[in-house]
Amino acid sequence: MHPDRSPGPDGFSPGFYQKFWSIIFVDMLNLVQDFFSQGRLENEIGNTNIALISKVKNPATMRDLRPTVQCDLQGRNFGSITLTRGLRHGDPISSYLFLICMEGLSILLQEYERRNYLTGIQVARGAPRLTHMFFADDTYIYCKAQVDQTNHVIELFKIFDCASCQKINADKSYVFFSRNTDPEVKNVICIMLQFKEVDSNTKYLGLPNTLGSNKNVMLSYLRERLKDRYGEDYEFVLVERVYNGYRYSLLRWDSMCERKSAGGFGFRKLQSFNIALLGKQGWRLLTNTDSLVSEIYKARYYPEGSFLTAKTGGNPSYIWRSIMEAQVLSKQGAVRQVGTGSTINILNDPWLPDKDPYVHTVHKALNHNTSNVLMNSESNSWDTDLARDIFVERDVNLILSIPLNNAVADTWYWRFEKLGHYSVKSAYIAIRDYTCTNRVEDNFNWKQVWDLQIPLKVKNFIWRAITNVLPTKDQLLIKRVPVLVMCPWFANTVQSLEKKAIEEMIMVCWEIWKNRNAIIWKQYGSEFSEDGLEQWVRPLDGMIKINVDTTIFEDTSKYCYSMIARDGAGELVTATAKCRSGTIVPEMAKAIGIKEAVKLDKTRGYSTSYS
Repeated sequence: MHPDRSPGPDGFSPGFYQKFWSIIFVDMLNLVQDFFSQGRLENEIGNTNIALISKVKNPATMRDLRPTVQCDLQGRNFGSITLTRGLRHGDPISSYLFLICMEGLSILLQEYERRNYLTGIQVARGAPRLTHMFFADDTYIYCKAQVDQTNHVIELFKIFDCASCQKINADKSYVFFSRNTDPEVKNVICIMLQFKEVDSNTKYLGLPNTLGSNKNVMLSYLRERLKDRYGEDYEFVLVERVYNGYRYSLLRWDSMCERKSAGGFGFRKLQSFNIALLGKQGWRLLTNTDSLVSEIYKARYYPEGSFLTAKTGGNPSYIWRSIMEAQVLSKQGAVRQVGTGSTINILNDPWLPDKDPYVHTVHKALNHNTSNVLMNSESNSWDTDLARDIFVERDVNLILSIPLNNAVADTWYWRFEKLGHYSVKSAYIAIRDYTCTNRVEDNFNWKQVWDLQIPLKVKNFIWRAITNVLPTKDQLLIKRVPVLVMCPWFANTVQSLEKKAIEEMIMVCWEIWKNRNAIIWKQYGSEFSEDGLEQWVRPLDGMIKINVDTTIFEDTSKYCYSMIARDGAGELVTATAKCRSGTIVPEMAKAIGIKEAVKLDKTRGYSTSYS
C-alpha cells in the first residue's frame, strides 16, 4: 500500500506503520492473536472515513451519490454513521452472505414459476423460459404484464425482505415493458411496484439499458460525451486531429502492428483483437452447449446445427451479429477430437488432423453417418479395409493417423494452442498471420537489435533509423511539413569558418560522396575497416591501379613522392620513389607525383586508375 494513502480517522497512514513497525509490531501481533484466540476486537478498529462521490453532474438525491472509503480526507466532517441493517460494505464475508441470499431468491422464483404464479419469457421455440437473471448485485425478473403476476412479484419481495433483511430499493429499480403493452397497464403496474418505467435515457453501468438494431441510436451516448468534452464542433475537432495525426505520421499503423521480429513494434490492431475476443464467445457457444446462453442462441439461430454452421438469420440482435464476425476464425481453429466418434459427422464436421480438417471424399455411404461406423469397437482401432474402400488416399492416411480412445467423449479442441484450449492471444496471432500472407519478409536480424543491452529510448532510435522513419527533413518534406531545405548545421558552420577551412570541408564531403558512389555503383573505391582506417581496394580485372603518396621534409627543404602499381589480382607490377630539393606546398607535391604516375602509365601502356 502506498505510504500516503488511506489514512484512518486517527490520522495514521500506512507510512506510519511501515516506518515504526519495529516499535509497534508487538502490539499489533497481540491484537491479532487476541482476536483469533478470544474472538475479541475493539469497536473502533473498523472505523473509517466515508466520502460521497457524485455519479451525476448535479446530484439531487442519495441515489445520485456513491459512498466510498476516503483515502485523502478533504471536506467537512458530518459525524459517524451507524449501520442498522444489511451487509456492511467491505465486510470480508459480505460477498458470501450475499450469494446465500441470492440463492434463496432464485429458489423462491423457481417455486413461483412451478406454481404458475410467474410466466417467464421465451425468445424462440425450444428455448428455455427465463424468470430471472443475476448479474453481480443486480437482479432481472421476467413475468407477464398482468396485475395478478405483479401481485405475486410484490409478495415475493416481501418474503425475501423478511428472510434476508434485504429491502428492495425502489429508487434504483425500473420496469421494462414490451412494445405491445397497453399504456394503462404500464401505469398501473408502475404504481403497484412503485418503480419507474425505463425510458430511452436510462443507462446501466454507463451504457444504454436496451440495445436495438439502430447503431446511431444505440451509440448516441458516445456522441453526447464527445459533445460535453469538445463542444458543439466536436466533429470538426476530431477530424482535424485525425488528419494531422495521419499527415505527420512517418509510418503506417499496419507496420507498427507487425511483430517485433519482423520490424514492427508489436502493437495490436483493435479490429483483429476485437474479433479474437468475440471468438471466445463463439468458442463458448460451441463447447459449453449446456449453458443457458448456448441453449438460447441455439434455439434462436441454429436449432439444427452448431455455431460453425449457424447463419446470421433474419432480424438478428446486435450481439449475435457481432459474434458472427468471429465465425470464420472459429472455423479455422476449431477441430473435433475423436473419442467415441458417435457425435462427429463424417462429412460436415472438421475432425481430420490437417490444415483442412474436412473430408474430401464424396460417397453416398457417408451421408448422415458418424465416424464411429469406421471403427472396430472390439480392437479399439480403425477399420482399415473399410476406410481404404471408401475414402481417397489423402483422407485414408489422415484417418488412420488418429489415435483412438473409446473411453472418452468427443470434444472440441483449438488447433492453434498445444493444450487445445481457446486463447485470445493465439486467436489474434492466427488472424495476424492469415491477413499478412502476402507480406515480404526481410532478412534483417531484429532480435539482435531488441536484445541489445542499451536503454529503450536508444532502441527506439535505432529502430526508427533502420525503418527510415526518423523525422529528417526529407521525410518531413514528403509529409508536407513546412521546413527549410538547407541543413542548419552546415549553414551555421559555413558562416563561422574561414574561406580555406570551408574549401577543405567541402572537398572532404565531395570525396566521401564520390567514393561512396564508386563503391556502390562501380564496385571500386576506398573502403574503411571497422576501426575507421582506409583500406586498399584492388582494381577491376584487366586494370592497373597506381597509388601515389607524397611527403615534405621542411627541415631539409626536400619533398619525396612514391608510387606503386598493382593489377586486378593485387600483385605488384612496379614501384618507384624519388626525392627532390625544394620547398613547395603539399598540393604541389601531390600534383608532381600524379604527373610522374601519368608518365609511367603512358610509357608502359597501362589501363590505369589512380588514387
